[in-house]
Amino acid sequence: GDSALARVLTVGARLLGAIAVDGGASRVIAGGRAGWTSGRFETAFEIQAGLAGDPFELRGLVQTAVHF
Repeated sequence: GDSALARVLTVGARLLGAIAVDGGASRVIAGGRAGWTSGRFETAFEIQAGLAGDPFELRGLVQTAVHF
């Protein structure tokens, strides 16, 4: 979920899960995110932590999206 702090700034949290089929590992990931908007562009930074079954402990993601 995301919440708008200002017209151009959002913060949010994320919880992702995947159940394995064919003997793979089930996974759970939690993350916190901050995003800012400039015109049609939104740039976001997210920190994620692998809680269960994931090969990473902590990672950061940066993404930019164009809205039409």
